[in-house]
Amino acid sequence: MNDTLAETIDHLLEIAVENILRDRGLQPVGFFVAGNEVCGVVPLPFDNAETKRAAVTMLGVIADKDSTINAVIILSEVWMSISDKEAEAYPIPSEDPARKEAIVLSCKERDGSESGAVIPYERNAEGKIVSFGERKDFGKGNAYFGLLENVFARHHSTH
Repeated sequence: MNDTLAETIDHLLEIAVENILRDRGLQPVGFFVAGNEVCGVVPLPFDNAETKRAAVTMLGVIADKDSTINAVIILSEVWMSISDKEAEAYPIPSEDPARKEAIVLSCKERDGSESGAVIPYERNAEGKIVSFGERKDFGKGNAYFGLLENVFARHHSTH
């Protein structure tokens, strides 16, 4: 990842923190990056697994057709499992009683590179966010990339 893309990711995460504090929620959004600039923003309907897949497929189709797009970024809220139990005990984080909410940003570049970050947060009983955890950056092979695996797949193998 080049420094400019890293700066874009940092800036998008800063905006996400501001938005989630103000709105108490975060609309899932897809971003197209061309060169050094965000060149497109698309609200994503993440109502269920089917709409998530359809929305990300649409991002991939657009990115494949526009050779100036060098990265696709998804920014959303997720449940993050923090349980010490085996993964089989809670197959999805939303069912884990020890889960946390988090902001997640996943980025896939045309060359197949993957990067991202997750920022956990906590709410009080009234639903107001009261604290943010430490930002954790991650790379290729992380579970948060499942949605992006087919973006730019025609151009670079993800296996």
